[in-house]
Amino acid sequence: MYLLYLDDSGSAENRAESYLVLGGLAVFERQVHWLTRRLGNLVETLLPDLGSDDIELHASDIFSGRETPWNRIRDKRDRVQILRDVLATLASAHESVKAFAVAVHKDSYPGRDPLEMAFEDVCSRFDLYLKRIYAQNPDRRHNGLIILDKGSHETSLQNLARRYRALGTRWGILTHCPRFRYLSIPVPAALYSSQTTSHMRSFAGITPEMPPT
Repeated sequence: MYLLYLDDSGSAENRAESYLVLGGLAVFERQVHWLTRRLGNLVETLLPDLGSDDIELHASDIFSGRETPWNRIRDKRDRVQILRDVLATLASAHESVKAFAVAVHKDSYPGRDPLEMAFEDVCSRFDLYLKRIYAQNPDRRHNGLIILDKGSHETSLQNLARRYRALGTRWGILTHCPRFRYLSIPVPAALYSSQTTSHMRSFAGITPEMPPT
């Protein structure tokens, strides 16, 4: 099973923002532990007195250094290096870890919901990615599960998720996301939990899969 952790940046209602971005990482279930352990070790090295369980790696907060705990790191160059270290961790991860992102220029689509557009696009691209894996190795069919952070869009995204599962997107049926779910849990907390994958499999009714080759 592949877990796609998504989060949004920007607001559909804020006219001062030109773009809404929806992005995240797709991680094979057996890679979650390795990736979160590496990120957790990085956080614990930077902030050893706090631990990693309750610290979220938000790029804007780290870069600005205005919010706790990143305001403890006063030198901007050190905070920029933290972002580089996080990206280096992702770059060194297994090749099955993939980044997905959609940026919607809101003024180009008047009268349309940019979050809905981005969500539909990401769902379609995630499904296409799983189709490509299956085409390369038909003996291994991987299911997909999309996980989103809590937010004000919870109800609307739940409804979209049900519609996409039943009817597909404008680009076709989601054939490789048969256990599509919207989970209202904090994404960073899920990433730092050692029990994440077992909970996700239990919730979705999916048995463990062999790692990708």
